[in-house]
Amino acid sequence: MSLKIKTLYLLMVTVISTIAPLSFPLLSFAETVAARIYQTGETMTFIEINLTPPAPPTLIVEMKLPSGSNIIKTMPPFSKQNKKSNSIKWLLKNVKDTSFSIQLVTQAKLDLGSTTVHIRYRNRDSGSLTEIQAVRVSQ
Repeated sequence: MSLKIKTLYLLMVTVISTIAPLSFPLLSFAETVAARIYQTGETMTFIEINLTPPAPPTLIVEMKLPSGSNIIKTMPPFSKQNKKSNSIKWLLKNVKDTSFSIQLVTQAKLDLGSTTVHIRYRNRDSGSLTEIQAVRVSQ
C-alpha cells in the first residue's frame, strides 16, 4: 500500500469513529434512576424516585422494614408483602413522570438505619437488569 492510501484510510477511520457516535446520541445516553428515603413526621415515610428520560418501562421497588414495623397504608398500594422477610414490593409499570413518591404511613416511626429500599429496572440501552439503593436522608 502506498503512503497516500494508508493516510486516506487512517483519515477515513478517524472521521467515521468521530461522526458515528454523534449520529446516534440515544445509543450513548445512559438512563438514570435515583432514589432517596426520608421521613416527615413520626409515622410518615417517603420514597422519592427521580428518572432521567427515557424512563425505564417498569420499576420494581422493594423495601425491607425493621422487624416489628406495622404498615397502616401505602400510596400507591404495594403489590406484594412478605411477612417472613418483613418486606413489601411495588411493581410500577409505564412510569411517565420524571419524579414521583411512594408514601408509607406506619404505626410508629421507622428506623431508617435498619430500612433499605432497592429499585430494579431493565436498562433500555443494554437490556441488563440494574439495581440501585435509595439514599437515606434525614430531614
